[in-house]
Amino acid sequence: MHLLELDLPDYRGLRDFHLDLTEAPDVAVLVGRNARGKSRVLHALVEIFGSLWRRKPAAFPYRIRYIRSGSTVVVVRSPQVRRS
Repeated sequence: MHLLELDLPDYRGLRDFHLDLTEAPDVAVLVGRNARGKSRVLHALVEIFGSLWRRKPAAFPYRIRYIRSGSTVVVVRSPQVRRS
């Protein structure tokens, strides 16, 4: 699997987060100061792929694009609309 893009509109304090690895080499490194969200991004990926494996929607909105077995896969989880 090769991660290409990750969008997190609202995840554990990350707002409008976008990660674009389309031009990245085979190995990418997340670098940044403490408490800037590096671990939260990895936690989001674990939750996303865990939810896909269990075939249950994640509890947060996201868009992810990756390559698996030579095919590009895009998964979008839209924000839920709250009804009053």
